[in-house]
Amino acid sequence: MQTGESETILSADFVMTYGKDIVVVEEEAPGHFLDDPEELLKKEEKEDLEQPGEAGMEALRAKQVELLKGKKASKDIYAGNGERVITAGTVLSEEDIKRAQEAGPGVLVELSMHVDE
Repeated sequence: MQTGESETILSADFVMTYGKDIVVVEEEAPGHFLDDPEELLKKEEKEDLEQPGEAGMEALRAKQVELLKGKKASKDIYAGNGERVITAGTVLSEEDIKRAQEAGPGVLVELSMHVDE
């Protein structure tokens, strides 16, 4: 992550959402910037031992629903197999977002980048 003239590292735990040219982070993120990638790896290894992976994934999915629910898809979103998952103009419900999550991380990223308030 580029901050001013220096480059820093931030755990994905502090990233709320991101787009092509912007990353939105939680308020406490500046206190958690790291200079060395090794620090992040050591921290993540320690956390992996403390927290089960599925609980973390469930929290991430819930946060994605919270951030996207009620927003409008600005274009059709397709799964890797060519199936349309979300139609342009859809005001996203929890079910729509869960369908995108199930279609894969690439689908959810594409959806996140193509929503309007």
